[in-house]
Amino acid sequence: NIVRVMDFHALARIDKAKSSAEKANETEKILERVIRLVHYNKNLNIDKRLMFANNAGVNLNIYLGSDLSFCGDFNSSIANEINKDQGDHKIIVGQKVLKMTNSENVLAMSKEDFYRDSTRISQVIEDYLVNRKAKSINIILNRYYSIDDIRLERMQLFPVAMEKNKDDNYDLDL
Repeated sequence: NIVRVMDFHALARIDKAKSSAEKANETEKILERVIRLVHYNKNLNIDKRLMFANNAGVNLNIYLGSDLSFCGDFNSSIANEINKDQGDHKIIVGQKVLKMTNSENVLAMSKEDFYRDSTRISQVIEDYLVNRKAKSINIILNRYYSIDDIRLERMQLFPVAMEKNKDDNYDLDL
């Protein structure tokens, strides 16, 4: 009976995690559309208010790990990427990933600190963008697709590299 109750408890947690992941996926699609509208807006391009990459700058990589129990395999792929990206400036979210690396130029924080207050990371990113220090800003994470399909992905956040969507109107005055 105890095993049966624990099975039901685990299924409930999986459903909750799945619905949370689906909400995050919907939010990503909305944010991507807004970024695309800003990036291709004619008025902002004419006024030269968009930020461009500094080709002589540095790469800023943001790594998202996990601080949960039994996450060694999950974090090892992130740690391998951190160790490969020598010379790049790094922001690491997740204390367990940090322990698996030998890296320099690092700002690190636990997941709890990130959820509580992410202003430090925002300030660093803003500094790289405003002062044109960044050649690129990337995020490296294990992306959840299904319970048996989690893939390591590297997404470029800056400079924005998005294709125009035929359904969007880029003539809007933002």
